[in-house]
Amino acid sequence: MQVQLEIDFVMIIGLALILAFVGALSLKRLGVPQIVGFMLAGLVLGQIGVLHEGVLFDLHFLVSIALGLIGYNIGLEMEIDTFKGKIGKWTIIVLLGAFSAFFVVSFLVHWITGNIVLSLVLGALASASAPAATVDVIWENQCEGPVSDTLMFMLVFDDIIAVILTGATIAFGLWWFAPVVYPFASVIFTPFIEIILSTAFGLFFGFIFTQAANRFKERGRLLEMELGMIFLLVGLANTFHFSDIFVCIVYGFIVGNFVKKDTEHVPHLLKRIMSPIVMIFFVIVGAKIDIGLFFGETGPLVFILAITYIVGMTVAKYSGTYIGAVVTRSPDTVRKYLGPCLLCQAGVSIGLGIIIEQSFFELGGEAAILGSLILSVVSISTMFLEIVGPISVKWALGKAGEIPIHGELFAPHDYIFDEREIFDELAYMYEMDDDASTDDMFDELGTLYEMGREEQE
Repeated sequence: MQVQLEIDFVMIIGLALILAFVGALSLKRLGVPQIVGFMLAGLVLGQIGVLHEGVLFDLHFLVSIALGLIGYNIGLEMEIDTFKGKIGKWTIIVLLGAFSAFFVVSFLVHWITGNIVLSLVLGALASASAPAATVDVIWENQCEGPVSDTLMFMLVFDDIIAVILTGATIAFGLWWFAPVVYPFASVIFTPFIEIILSTAFGLFFGFIFTQAANRFKERGRLLEMELGMIFLLVGLANTFHFSDIFVCIVYGFIVGNFVKKDTEHVPHLLKRIMSPIVMIFFVIVGAKIDIGLFFGETGPLVFILAITYIVGMTVAKYSGTYIGAVVTRSPDTVRKYLGPCLLCQAGVSIGLGIIIEQSFFELGGEAAILGSLILSVVSISTMFLEIVGPISVKWALGKAGEIPIHGELFAPHDYIFDEREIFDELAYMYEMDDDASTDDMFDELGTLYEMGREEQE
């Protein structure tokens, strides 16, 4: 039995941040990604009634902001030079991975239940990945290499495919239960419109910011505008009901590729600012996990379908990406270790699951029951995958040799500079100070290195 504690709203945020930090720090010593600590903190706060439904509703705006910031940073790291000669290969891998998950999970669920709508919807949801959780592991460990590059591309286009497939299966389900009220053609085009709107808004705001940023030598002076654009895009996405993370990915891609490089000699302030917001986001995800789903009347069926969903998705994504990597003659590390990096599921899957539940609930009867069952299966699967997924990502990237030795030191909220930031700072100091010598630069580098060693100890 949960007891709702009446605690000041700001105090709850502070408690969540502290508990998340302690949880992440404790698990990190065991080699577990920090995101698991964030989610476990949320799970604890949710079960004891601190983060109850009312508080989670009030904190929902932070979820949208966090997804926007994460999407923006994903876009910043998608450099055009990285894509040259690889888009065709990566597209084949994405398509094989996503559609393998769709067909395998759909087949297995239909074989167990015989329900065509349930099987197609769960298959569509299985094609999605969780950019936030996966990218957090990449950033935490400063991963670089062919697996990381391919993975960043897949995280974007995986979810585009998932949105399209889910929209199509929802349309099919609504048509199946109420063919007169919901014509198939009128519903199926909705996800395509959402993607077009997201792309258009992202391009427009990216163009505006690049024009402003290229007029200033220091982009740091435009930090407020940079953040304001992200917040405005997220607000527009919520207003017009399109993807907040995807529109910010497009915006970040434009900024990252078309802002002059000599305007970027500034500290990475944005990552510092977004760290506590991202922590709260994963705390909220953890708090939304409902353990009671295991013990309800439909518990056994939900449990069986969740296992089928997890196993089918895991096998399909590994097999699909492996075959895609073989066909495209990708490096061995991509063949072996890309699949295990695609197990995380959270924001996109849960969000689509809620849309499905609400859409079917309006029809009532069998459709409403089916919608509730789908959301329960997705929730339980997500609970497992959000704990196992980040661990799998870190293991795979480690085996692929893309986690540097010092990568364990870095986390967005630690006072440690990554390599790029160190050399950006030194180059900027050298450029701005005519009296700075090479010895000064190496002295500064030594100081920063010692700071990192002390933090490690």
